[in-house]
Amino acid sequence: MTTSASRPAGPGSVPPPRPRVLAALLGVTRARVLVRIAARDQATTSDLVGELEVSAATVSHHTAVLRESALITSRRDSPG
Repeated sequence: MTTSASRPAGPGSVPPPRPRVLAALLGVTRARVLVRIAARDQATTSDLVGELEVSAATVSHHTAVLRESALITSRRDSPG
């Protein structure tokens, strides 16, 4: 699965919140997931597991919450 940061609608861009502020709102792990995805515009589950040193189940849980909150989008990539 590849995950991307959602982009705000409209002209111009909004500066990203500081990681500490995100951590206060979302929790440390979820903030780390969101910052990592936003920094590179997309990430696979495997990317996040390796870079954040958390389990695949943890990544899946946090990306599901972020997806339900419309902060990220995701797509399944077919193998091959």
